[in-house]
Amino acid sequence: MTPSQFSQLSDRLGRPVFLAFDQDENQAGPAAAQQLARHLEGVGVKTHLVNLPPKHDPNSYFLAGATAADFAACLQGAKLQ
Repeated sequence: MTPSQFSQLSDRLGRPVFLAFDQDENQAGPAAAQQLARHLEGVGVKTHLVNLPPKHDPNSYFLAGATAADFAACLQGAKLQ
């Protein structure tokens, strides 16, 4: 994530940020999401981690047939960090 992107995510305190990273077997996506969540929390941003089905990122999830309602359910189940 670039400094500009980080700034955009943290520009309004109190706004929730949902992180939906890929769910690869090597756990790189969830690890990156947790690291970013810690950095955002360090500047006062409430961060929620979205769990997608295994081996999916947001794009592949929709390409596999997920609907907006499916993604909304993932957002509702997101864990507050």
